Amino acid sequence: MSPSSFSPKNAIVTGAAHGIGRAIALRLAADGLNLVLNDLPERLDLLDTLVKEISSLGVRAVACTGDVGEKSVNDGLVSTCVKEFGSLEVMVCNAGIVDPGKDILNTTYEEVEPLMKVNFKSQWLGCSAAAEQMIKQGTGGRIIGSVYFPFVNYVTLSVLLVASSAVGKQCLGIFAAYSATKFSSRALAQSAAQEWGQYGITVNTYCPGYIQTELSALLRSSTVPQADPNQSLAAKHQETEEGMEVKRMWELGCALKRLGKPEDVADVVSFFASKDSRYVTGQSTLVLASMSPSEFNPKNAIVTGAAQGIGRAIALRLAEDGLNVVLNDLAKNQQALDSLAKEVTTKGVKAVVYPGSVSEKSVNEGIVATCVEKFGSLDVMVCNAGICYAMKGILDTPFEEVENFLNINYKSCWLGYSAAAQQMIKQKTGGRIIGASSVASKKSHPMAAPYCASKFCVRALTQSAAQEWGQYGITVNAYCPGMISTPMTDYLVVEKEQYLGVCALKRLGEPEDISGVVSFFASKDSRYVTGQNLIIDGGVNFD
Repeated sequence: MSPSSFSPKNAIVTGAAHGIGRAIALRLAADGLNLVLNDLPERLDLLDTLVKEISSLGVRAVACTGDVGEKSVNDGLVSTCVKEFGSLEVMVCNAGIVDPGKDILNTTYEEVEPLMKVNFKSQWLGCSAAAEQMIKQGTGGRIIGSVYFPFVNYVTLSVLLVASSAVGKQCLGIFAAYSATKFSSRALAQSAAQEWGQYGITVNTYCPGYIQTELSALLRSSTVPQADPNQSLAAKHQETEEGMEVKRMWELGCALKRLGKPEDVADVVSFFASKDSRYVTGQSTLVLASMSPSEFNPKNAIVTGAAQGIGRAIALRLAEDGLNVVLNDLAKNQQALDSLAKEVTTKGVKAVVYPGSVSEKSVNEGIVATCVEKFGSLDVMVCNAGICYAMKGILDTPFEEVENFLNINYKSCWLGYSAAAQQMIKQKTGGRIIGASSVASKKSHPMAAPYCASKFCVRALTQSAAQEWGQYGITVNAYCPGMISTPMTDYLVVEKEQYLGVCALKRLGEPEDISGVVSFFASKDSRYVTGQNLIIDGGVNFD
């Protein structure tokens, strides 16, 4: 159970000399963390330059060279962090190499082993060294690994929204050796999350899509260069016509029509390293298909189902983030909404109450119109309204009951997403649409078919909407809670006890565990994340 008071002070970043690793180091430094920076000895000049840049941000940094495929190097990084800064709270295992791509019959296992050493063994050793120290400290921690994505052809692009850096979930032709290293890294993260959750340690991986770095330049190059590490590989090697076609195809398949930047990934790592990710563990989060401008600065939001539980926590968190909020729930919950509105205004922002059933088109349109009328624009739409399942078998459930679940859980999202998107497209400033899904959208359960079906629908809607509206700078994501302590789950007494038995973090979730994730989805830091359904369950289900 990583405490809500978790406040990271010191971190290690491997593969930090350039590209994504460099961007991660700079972002964590901007967040106020001291850093131990690692890369190969031949990149010491680049590390020294980075140390100076980080020092200018008001934090401390130390360069430590070495091959993280060796246990002694990882042990040394951890001991240096503790010696220099006093503790270790965040470990980012970023080091990795790419494979230019060969089919299995033309690849010897001797060629596989170096990939496995750098991409998997280094993460195994880094995770282990960090975990031993974090367990010893007894204050929890964040371990974050990398799973990268190689690009082959346009067919590849069709699997992006169902892949975990697709090579971590779906292997690609002529990339068997590389894909295996990323499958194994994903497995390591899931196992580690379950083993170390009891110590308050979360373990997650970030899964970049096509990011403009030296590694992606290699994939577009006609040869695998023997590069001077102090010179940009992208600058040294002319891209082939075939490689540029891959780049163009990626841009066509990307929802928001641009290639990613290292900073897009660094912002996601910043979230994983923060207290807001405390109930997210064992997950592999895609960073690959959006383009909401980096200067996106949300001011106004709508939260449906806001009277209690998760919705209430989301409204309060967005208010703390500085957003004015339109609060919606059923008319019978007017008193609770009014009370929440008063609490929201104590945070220095405005609040408006708009009661009504969001399964009605007119109510969704009215909420959006009210937001624009009172605050001037709509930047964030959170479709949180929903109902929980009753334990009932399929044969005992008339379809009228199924329709009720679809109306409240799915139709309300469809109408809310649509009303918000129309306004955001009209504004031409991008936006964030966020839906309430569930772990039941990933794997259905017996005795809960109507509920599960409605949440599968939300997941599908989220993916489709992300692809349709990405061109307008709108990201669309959903949060997938596990067992959260709210009035909606009060009756699930036995189920809660069972849940604690399998939950890696050994506690039930709180509404604030969800609101922290929604805060991230609503921010500019999520600008290259879209179409995702993020599991927030303390380490029970893995994606």
